[in-house]
Amino acid sequence: MLHNHSCSSSWMVCDPWTRRLSSEEKENLKPVILHCQSADDVIGSIKERTGKQVTPVDVKGMKGELSTGKCIEIYFRLHSKAGTAYAATKR
Repeated sequence: MLHNHSCSSSWMVCDPWTRRLSSEEKENLKPVILHCQSADDVIGSIKERTGKQVTPVDVKGMKGELSTGKCIEIYFRLHSKAGTAYAATKR
C-alpha cells in the first residue's frame, strides 16, 4: 500500500480516523463529555479511558452532537398573527 506520510505515532495522533470515538465509547463517556466545563478535563478522561488523543475541536463537536441528540429534529414556526413561536418535534 502506498503512503504519502510516515506511519509514526506523532502522525497517527494527528489523523482524525485514529482519534474518532466509536458510538459505544461516546455513550460510555457521555456524562464526562457533557458535564465537564474544561476541554482539557474531557481530553484527559478520554485519553485515560480509551488511549485516544482528541483535540478541543473534537470535544466541541462531540458536545454538540450529544447534547442535541442527533435523532431529534426540531422545527420552529412563527405564527404570523400572534407573533409567538411554536415548536414541533419529529422523531
